[in-house]
Amino acid sequence: MGLVSLADIGGPPIEAVALGALLVAGLVVAGVVVLVVFVLRDVRRSREDKLAETPCPACGKPVRPGRNYCLSCGAPQPPAEADDG
Repeated sequence: MGLVSLADIGGPPIEAVALGALLVAGLVVAGVVVLVVFVLRDVRRSREDKLAETPCPACGKPVRPGRNYCLSCGAPQPPAEADDG
């Protein structure tokens, strides 16, 4: 008995199967690329946020810019300094 193709048993042509597999593989690769881009962007933002944090005058814990109160002790934070540039 020889080899049987998908076309012989009523299945889709092999070209359609291969094209479908390539399409799925391409979508998976695109998804991974998008995921990596978002993760790297979040890591960069996280680093920038940590660099911009100032210590709370009451407890010394880091406070992100724009916060009115310390999340650790609840102490009010001094107003942000305005740039005169």
